[in-house]
Amino acid sequence: MNMQLNWQARASYTLLDTAFGVGQQFLARWASWVADPDRPKRLHYVAIAPTPATVAQILENTENPGLARELASEWWGLVPGIHRLRLAAGHVTLTLAIGELHPVLKSLVCDADAVFFNDTAPGVNQDLLDTLKALTRHCRVGGLFVSPNPNPDMNEQLRSLGYQIEDSQ
Repeated sequence: MNMQLNWQARASYTLLDTAFGVGQQFLARWASWVADPDRPKRLHYVAIAPTPATVAQILENTENPGLARELASEWWGLVPGIHRLRLAAGHVTLTLAIGELHPVLKSLVCDADAVFFNDTAPGVNQDLLDTLKALTRHCRVGGLFVSPNPNPDMNEQLRSLGYQIEDSQ
C-alpha cells in the first residue's frame, strides 16, 4: 500500500494497523519515516495480529533488511497480549497486540492519525459496521482511514460514521 501520510510538521504520529501479518506494512512505513526529512520526531505504530510472525518471517523482508534485522532483534516473548517494542533509538515504537481483532480493539488505548484497515484480515468476519465503529473509537478527528481493498458497502458504512470518502486512484 503506497500512500502519502500527513505526518509532516508533527511531533509524533500514530498509525493503527489491523493486519500486521509479517510486518511488511510496518517496515515500509518505518522506511518512509527514515527517508522523510520532515518526519515527526516520534512514530508510534500500533498493530494487531492474531498470532506473532516468526523471526524468520520478519527477516525475509528484502525491501528493508536493516530495519527487519533491528525489529527481529527485539522480537521475543510475544505471547497473547500487548507488547511494546522500542526501535530507532526510541524514536519508533511498535505496540503489537497479539489476539483476535475485536477483543484487542476493546483493550487498546490509542488515538490514531491513520488507520490501515484490511477487511479480509482475520477477525473481520463479524459485522463490518461493528468493526468500523470499534476502529473509529481509536481515530483522531481528521485522521486517515486507508484500506487496500475498499468496497461500496464499507464506504457506505464509513459515510454513516461521518467519514469523507476520497478515491485514491
